[in-house]
Amino acid sequence: MPFTSATTIGTKIIGLAPPSSKATSSSVKNTAPKGVVTLLDASGTATGLLNAEELTAFRTALASMILFERRRKIGNVVVFGAGKQALWHIRLALLLRGPEIEKFTVVNRSTGRSDELLKTLEGDDQGKWGSKVEFEALDPLLFGYWQRLEERLAEADVVFCCTPSPRPLFPARYLVSEEKLKTGCYITAIGSHTATMAELDPAIFTTVVNETSAFHPTGGKGGAIIVDSRKSCLLEAGEIIQGKIGGESLVDVGEIVALGEEEKEKARDWLETGFVIYKCVGIAVMDAAVASDLVDLARSKGVGVSIPDF
Repeated sequence: MPFTSATTIGTKIIGLAPPSSKATSSSVKNTAPKGVVTLLDASGTATGLLNAEELTAFRTALASMILFERRRKIGNVVVFGAGKQALWHIRLALLLRGPEIEKFTVVNRSTGRSDELLKTLEGDDQGKWGSKVEFEALDPLLFGYWQRLEERLAEADVVFCCTPSPRPLFPARYLVSEEKLKTGCYITAIGSHTATMAELDPAIFTTVVNETSAFHPTGGKGGAIIVDSRKSCLLEAGEIIQGKIGGESLVDVGEIVALGEEEKEKARDWLETGFVIYKCVGIAVMDAAVASDLVDLARSKGVGVSIPDF
């Protein structure tokens, strides 16, 4: 993933082990993309080399927070996944709105990884949260799992989907009931990134865009899905491709940020209380912006290894 800006040139190189490879037991547990981010200044001089796995999780969670920060109700949060993406979504949500969050429900096929995630969070500086948040891990192997999951989603104010799942994590009806569409919810889907993957049922997306009375922030017909990149999502987002959703129903998150005052006022209630889906497949400008800031931060704190005259 190459990128350029006024001050930075660089690329992120990532890879996943093919399904047929003889991976070790430790690598099977972690399906996150591995790799490096290389930064150069405008003259072509190397300025930084960063771990792509941690940076990718961090920058993706940051993007999800753009709309999360605007929500009025965030008391109940359901998180699918227990890897670095899930960890950074929870961490940033707590840092930004910790006192208002009452409960996190973590849903993962491996309860062992869910426990590891919760232990990691216990080790964080909880004083920054300012919250006595409750954590719960749902075990898919226990009797009554689907009923409990349906109940948690019915109560959810926020849903973070952070899994590279090839198939939907739950039926569409768990999330797009008539009551839920009225009460509102903020859903992010950042795990699936190919045409054949879909962690959310595509029917959730089609229900939203086909609602004739739904809000469209740029004036289109029906409802809208907010995306990191319309072009990229039409090529890579399984939920959108399988749901046969056209570009007219997709709105870049940058367009939301850039709305004029009158348009912002019209969109305010929907963004704060409505049924809002944010789909992200990842774009290189995220890596450029966050990597550059992290290198500057590391230098200011004397963190990392510096190689003179590299």
